[in-house]
Amino acid sequence: TTCWWTGMNVPMMFSDPEEPTDEQYEYVTSLFAEFEEALQSDNFADPAIGYAAYIDVDSFIDYFIVQELTKNPDGNLRKSSFITKERGKKMEMYHLWDFDLTLGNCGYFPHAVGNGPEGFWVKDYGQGDRYKGGWFYRLFQDPAFVDAVQARWNELLPELKKIPEFIDEQAFIIEPARERNFKVWNINESVFWVNFPSLGSYDAELDYLKKFYTERLQWLTTEINKL
Repeated sequence: TTCWWTGMNVPMMFSDPEEPTDEQYEYVTSLFAEFEEALQSDNFADPAIGYAAYIDVDSFIDYFIVQELTKNPDGNLRKSSFITKERGKKMEMYHLWDFDLTLGNCGYFPHAVGNGPEGFWVKDYGQGDRYKGGWFYRLFQDPAFVDAVQARWNELLPELKKIPEFIDEQAFIIEPARERNFKVWNINESVFWVNFPSLGSYDAELDYLKKFYTERLQWLTTEINKL
């Protein structure tokens, strides 16, 4: 698989194709270099020559909301992030993956932001967990981007508030499968590398998930609308 690092220290890997031609490699690496140059320029907020000339802004906003809401330690472009570039289109971020450590399930969460429901992560910490060093930190310096994030957040908020109820509904639906699962695998045991203790029961884990999500949603609603 062909890999490289961008100028802003973001790790990149080709997925499709895994082994690009020389022409494809040159095109893609140059494209990211041009994007990061525009992102860091004095005219970065200009829709014609700044970052918006290279990325599908709406998709980046949706990506941010999902990753920040779940407080995904892997969501700050250090791994497990997919960027799609189709011919004739801008770069898009619509594919989501790797949420095993989200929603308060990571005992080794980096830096002072911690594993609790408060604190910005994707917004403020870039690749290498550098504070104020990533793509999204720079994007949030554009008032138009902030306005768009706030508008999208508040548009989605009524549906986001329904998630705890959805969790309860799904827990009821899968209860027979969950009981069969526990007979084979004792998933109440702690996983050592996650560095986060088991809470001892399925119901306790479910309550923790809903509590974390609700508090995270409340905190972000307040803080995003204050930006």
